[in-house]
Amino acid sequence: RPRQVYAAPRLQLRAAGVDTVTDASGGFAWPGTLSTSVTLTPTGPDVEVTNVAGALASFDATISPGGVVTWSAATDANVDAQLSAFIHASLVRTYARRFAPELAFLDEQLPVRVNIADECNAFSNGTTISFFAASTRCENTARIADVVYHEFGHSVHSHSIIPGVGFFDGAFSEGLSDYLAATITDDSGMGRGFFKTDSPLRELDPPDSEAVWPRDIDEIHRTGVIFGGAMWDLRKALIAELGDHDAGVRLADTLFYAAVRRASSIPATLIEILAADDDDGDLTNGTPHECTIRAAFGRHGLRTLRGEIDAPGTVTSAVASPTPVRLTLTGADLRCGDRIDQVTIEWRDGGIAPGAAPATAVDDVWTSDLPLPADGQAM
Repeated sequence: RPRQVYAAPRLQLRAAGVDTVTDASGGFAWPGTLSTSVTLTPTGPDVEVTNVAGALASFDATISPGGVVTWSAATDANVDAQLSAFIHASLVRTYARRFAPELAFLDEQLPVRVNIADECNAFSNGTTISFFAASTRCENTARIADVVYHEFGHSVHSHSIIPGVGFFDGAFSEGLSDYLAATITDDSGMGRGFFKTDSPLRELDPPDSEAVWPRDIDEIHRTGVIFGGAMWDLRKALIAELGDHDAGVRLADTLFYAAVRRASSIPATLIEILAADDDDGDLTNGTPHECTIRAAFGRHGLRTLRGEIDAPGTVTSAVASPTPVRLTLTGADLRCGDRIDQVTIEWRDGGIAPGAAPATAVDDVWTSDLPLPADGQAM
């Protein structure tokens, strides 16, 4: 996307021979009414940038009262990585305060390491966020705004978990970090430019498919798209339902943060989000946006519906007729239209050919007869 000029909040500089720091809007003052020389460095009390490849960059300029200094390093990837990391780390800290105003981590100085001699990656150790240099395959990851936001998401996750309630699950953390980047940029395509093209590194809202639990469980980044996609669908639906973009985003982000703090895995996020949406302490009578939440998460296989199978583990060779298998379903949400019309029992492997048979229901118990394999074989 086109480059942009940002104010530099809480930036360390030297003006008129005195060390100072800009305010939240990038402004600063010095004694007198004359122009003065300034020396800028891309670090400050809120965001501490370390250039792993060498000395921290600096920039000298002269400024008049009421004037503006613009520092651009568009043609110098090493310096640009330092500037971009400082700006976007500052922006994501500010954004996170919208949904986590009491999170103490957001008041601490954030360590950021850039220009690491490696390629095609970035990482968080739970607090510090680190970014690799450019290569022939990949862009310098500190120069990609939503990669900075993504890595900060991991740190927010680490510091937000309620002990004994939430848990740091890797796939969940990847998905929530993708969502944080996407909600800030207002773009479901996370990491455009990573491979030096406009294609996203991961897409939370593909036009012809959805990532579904458990079908699409894979390595942690791909599995994370299941949660990231569910949150993006919920964000879109809440914007439409409330008729106000900012209100919908703020509500989605608030519900998202409840899952960040309390969920132990991707499947656990639905209940935590419903609990955060609840307005009377009673989930049995529904929540204000329950059907919107369930619809968004249901498209990704995230439901409260559960099944318990009752079937014999081993049968004797004297048994010749098919053996019954029973499936008891619980957790269907009738308020929002959950309706089970058909259940099919499938079998694979073992001593008989793969197959399937319809089950019949009595209340919430579905039963089907399965053929038996030959003696000594399993299915």
